[in-house]
Amino acid sequence: MTARRLLVVLSALLLVSVPHSLFSQAVTGSILGTVTDSTGAVVANAKVTTNRSNKLASSLIWTAMIENCPDEVLDQARTLDRSPNNIRGTRVLLRLQAQLQRLLAEHRDMDLEQLRRETLTDHHAVEQCVPLMDQELDVDTYVSYLLKLHGMIAAWEEWAAPNAPAWIQPLLAARRRGQLLMLDLTWFGADASGEARPALPEMTDAAGLLGAMYVMEGSTLGGQLIARHVEVALGLAAGQGNAYFRGHNERTGQLWKEFCDALRTKVPESETAAVIVAAKAMFGVFGSWMRMASK
Repeated sequence: MTARRLLVVLSALLLVSVPHSLFSQAVTGSILGTVTDSTGAVVANAKVTTNRSNKLASSLIWTAMIENCPDEVLDQARTLDRSPNNIRGTRVLLRLQAQLQRLLAEHRDMDLEQLRRETLTDHHAVEQCVPLMDQELDVDTYVSYLLKLHGMIAAWEEWAAPNAPAWIQPLLAARRRGQLLMLDLTWFGADASGEARPALPEMTDAAGLLGAMYVMEGSTLGGQLIARHVEVALGLAAGQGNAYFRGHNERTGQLWKEFCDALRTKVPESETAAVIVAAKAMFGVFGSWMRMASK
């Protein structure tokens, strides 16, 4: 059970615990939730009727003994005198409800669809800066963009490795692609040792870092399409200058899904705007840097 369901449980508990005089003529109430049978299957169109019995109050309080609820909240709930006329119990329950409302605000998942929607224009602008899908693509143009990409990828990976929080490090380690670019550049005899690096946007917290990472990781999906086009246009075979855009091959989709899951669940909804700002800033740097390749 989640903190969200616990809030519903405690709201129901308030209905059956608050002294009758406090509700005046309010004699009915409603509980929103899911009813399941003994096997765990959802019971369709179920109707639940409650009364103000101590037995129901006791049952609801013990239903609230779940993970995701702070120990201090549970300790207060366990010690309540659940008499219908217990004013102190009512006040404690009201405090518990307020605490749980704050918990919900803190732990509600980030709005990933809003992130996608509000950065779509920025995404398309960057795509226009990397014209590798042109039918007239030649090796020199391709290599010039690989060199610029190397500067961008190197700047990102060199910054993220020492600065990312510990829980993000495994995500970064599994997704490094700088070495793939070096394989491609070596194949074409290009030297990236003196390649400059762009100045990245300021990233001072996890929301900023994950917003930037959203941009860098998102480029792996389009890379699969670019790889197929480049291989045909330039006559490249596996291991012949196509490693970067092939990326993680069949694992690309799964790695992207895992990243999106982490982004959605590790960043609270309240920080969605900060992630969007960081992603837009990273798209801006990426686009500006890649436009220099055509000059």
